Amino acid sequence: MVRLREFSQRYFRRPFNLNVALDQGQGGKTVLLLHGLASNGLIWADLARRLSTKNYRVLAYDLLGFGGSAKPHWSKYSVEDHARSVVYSLKKSGATFPITLVGHSMGCLVAIHIASKHPNLVERVILYEPPLFADIPEFSSHVRRRKVYFSVFERIVESPTMILTYVRLLGRAATKIAGFALSKETWLPFERSLRNTIMNQTAYQELHRLQVRTDIVYGRFDIVVTQTEIKSMFADNKNIHFYRVTDTHGVSKKSSEYLAQLVMGKKAPARKARVAYVTRKRDNKRTRKV
Repeated sequence: MVRLREFSQRYFRRPFNLNVALDQGQGGKTVLLLHGLASNGLIWADLARRLSTKNYRVLAYDLLGFGGSAKPHWSKYSVEDHARSVVYSLKKSGATFPITLVGHSMGCLVAIHIASKHPNLVERVILYEPPLFADIPEFSSHVRRRKVYFSVFERIVESPTMILTYVRLLGRAATKIAGFALSKETWLPFERSLRNTIMNQTAYQELHRLQVRTDIVYGRFDIVVTQTEIKSMFADNKNIHFYRVTDTHGVSKKSSEYLAQLVMGKKAPARKARVAYVTRKRDNKRTRKV
């Protein structure tokens, strides 16, 4: 039976039923949380706790190749591979559609792909620190930054021994800082996901086509992804809204609180603070003129 299932998954591309890291709350609305590269669904524990008490059912999966989910050695770990297993698992979960889809880092790219391919399943997308890399000549600063990041990514995938040694030495710090959990077992999914989902991505075109509300949130001190010219690149899609929080690359308690407010439709505190700062600055200018 196991061999038959493996045969159908490998040669007929039958999707995998992903490991459920979190399933909390009994609300009528479903929120699905997708983690980033070399991480797992448990990074969302604080956000899930906050939302599950506010009439939401909160689901978080371990993406294909990570956490407790299957790690097939034949998979390309492309965004399509990740998305197909997420949709398959979601439909088996008894979720209430349409859902709110929240992604972090690479999980954002999977979320974008799902919303693009299955618009009937998704009513809103929240992207926290998405690694958006597009090779668009008119955005020259973005393209230059993209080349720098891709050069670093290439060095990473070509140095498994060194990277795994660094992760082992960092220990809990790597997980605490960025939810990073990398091992020999997850190296292949990590390498292929980096190449085939992040570096060879479809997000630029898909984001332009999205017709649902899409909130993009970046950490002010996030150096893992580039934010250069991102607003300009998507200025023509009025469904996309941008926010910024004072955080690094990772789902911290601070960012969980912010994202919970955003999911519930309340005014996001970091955006509110930013507006207040700009207002005070303008008021000071008026005072000096008087």
